[in-house]
Amino acid sequence: MSWCVLFVVLWRIKTREMDGLNLPPDIRGVGAGYHMSSSMPDGIRIEGLPELQKIMQKLGTLQPVKTGLKSAALHVKGKIAKYPPVSRRPQPFVSDLQRRGFFAKLNSGEIDVPYKRGISSKSERLGQSWTVEPRNAGLTQIVGSDTSYGPLVQAKDKQTRYHRETGWRTTAQVIDEETDVVIKIVKDVVDRALSGA
Repeated sequence: MSWCVLFVVLWRIKTREMDGLNLPPDIRGVGAGYHMSSSMPDGIRIEGLPELQKIMQKLGTLQPVKTGLKSAALHVKGKIAKYPPVSRRPQPFVSDLQRRGFFAKLNSGEIDVPYKRGISSKSERLGQSWTVEPRNAGLTQIVGSDTSYGPLVQAKDKQTRYHRETGWRTTAQVIDEETDVVIKIVKDVVDRALSGA
């Protein structure tokens, strides 16, 4: 039996789109208002009900577990929010529809050319938008972003070819790369608490 979900990486949107998604019962309610890039969010699950009971018996609190989970989620947030080096290469249009949309938005003032990461007036500052939000009394940590274009930059199933080719890591890549570090962070915090350090 699992005792916690460490974190779930989601894209925040204005309306609730979770209804009808096939989520495990222990996280069905944690992402209200968040859109997942697939039917299952990217995330890391740490299991171990006997270990959780041992911590509770020895310390009388789950605070070390919550602290470890929060530290691990902040670590992942830092990795997801990291920008690749700026690319000055051209971004070719992939379709006539994209080309027409670009020029329509340019003419209406919705976009700036040249775009300056984090400075242009329409930038939503993707890197700074990532947040960590505790749920389930701190036993679940949600790492999320509310930028409208974030999925096109960092979601595994929506990332554009340009962003992939210019070094933007997807949330799934970050989770795959950081899973061992995340587990070590949580384990180290809990082990220190159990040893009385």
